[in-house]
Amino acid sequence: MPKSTAQIQAVSGPFTSRPGKHIIDEFKAHVAETGRPDVWRYHDPSKPPQDQDFEELCRFSIPEKKRMDVGMASCPICSPISPKYFDGALTWFPKEGVLRAIGHECAKAHFGAAIANAAVAKRKHREAIEHAQDFLLETLPQIAGAREETSALEPIAQKIDLLRQTLWTKTSKLACEKLARIGARGYLAIEVAEEVAAVDSYGKETTRRSTRVVATYSVSGLGFLRQRFSVVGQARNTALALSKVRAADPDAALEFVTSELTQDDYLFQAEHLARSAINELAKLRQAVVEARTFFAPGNLLALSDWSNDYRSGAPVIITFDPRFPARISIRCSKRSASTIPLPDCFR
Repeated sequence: MPKSTAQIQAVSGPFTSRPGKHIIDEFKAHVAETGRPDVWRYHDPSKPPQDQDFEELCRFSIPEKKRMDVGMASCPICSPISPKYFDGALTWFPKEGVLRAIGHECAKAHFGAAIANAAVAKRKHREAIEHAQDFLLETLPQIAGAREETSALEPIAQKIDLLRQTLWTKTSKLACEKLARIGARGYLAIEVAEEVAAVDSYGKETTRRSTRVVATYSVSGLGFLRQRFSVVGQARNTALALSKVRAADPDAALEFVTSELTQDDYLFQAEHLARSAINELAKLRQAVVEARTFFAPGNLLALSDWSNDYRSGAPVIITFDPRFPARISIRCSKRSASTIPLPDCFR
């Protein structure tokens, strides 16, 4: 049986092994600057044999701002001397040792779906590995600090839960949630009803009722009033998630990722644990920021001015005097006022 073209063709190009990231980055920079992938210095314009395996190195697009000037790029597979595509893939052909920029829809027709899909799958798998490695190298040196931060935030989280529960108890949970909904867009308004004289289409005088906004107050952090999860529980979940991730300095992280996570399953599992821990910490941070934002003096003063205006119809009335920043007074329509002290961490 005669050998295929791919089998008898000797490697003649410069890329006997997969090119490194610096080569791919150079190609991307060239496309961004010129819009001409087909004139890049390493691009091979020859038509590849149909039975040859290849790998996708990256997907790319000719920039919109370049398209009017340079038009489409030529494709070695089906259109080597005329315009063919705006979106393509940089590909590596190991048996030839060359790189080709091809149209993104051309590979299946030329090589068949099996070879083309395998090339795409290899690229996606390789990118997933690189993303996981990069994430771990960036994240592992942060784990020790994240654990210290979580430990410091836990007592604050306890105070947040206690304050929210006190607000719910002294007014009502439904009233607090209603206030949070009213201010969800970042402001609270005072509206007044008006009657405006008008004449209808038949010439008859009539009165029309409308509302007019006479004042607005910028507010934030109202999500604190309706949080359903325990913040101290979130702190403990974060601590548990962080305990499953190895803390390492940059050198130790590099050694761990490159030497101990050589199997893909181990690498992806380590990435998953690290991402979960970082996501838990982000949720904890957000809960603390929201509570501190709610109890900021400027925010409490806006809530006080709005809710104490009889026209507001406020479900919860908050009274705050900047001269006494260590406390607030709260009430709702069916209950008497209660004074709530504010911990130092919220002042």
